[in-house]
Amino acid sequence: APDRIDFFLRMGGMSFEDAWAKRIADRYGDVDANWIDLDSLLAIKSAIDKPRHQEDARVLREVKKLR
Repeated sequence: APDRIDFFLRMGGMSFEDAWAKRIADRYGDVDANWIDLDSLLAIKSAIDKPRHQEDARVLREVKKLR
């Protein structure tokens, strides 16, 4: 389970429409949820010039290598 949730009010690196089209629909407990796919999240995180997001992007690239 995630230990934090990011809300993106504006997204660089990807449009909302493109990210929404590739979303992953699933359940979180008893609730329907939509999750951003790995490639979209990586594109968005990579476009944010903040240390936390750049570290997230680094970790996501490592996750992609394992897939």
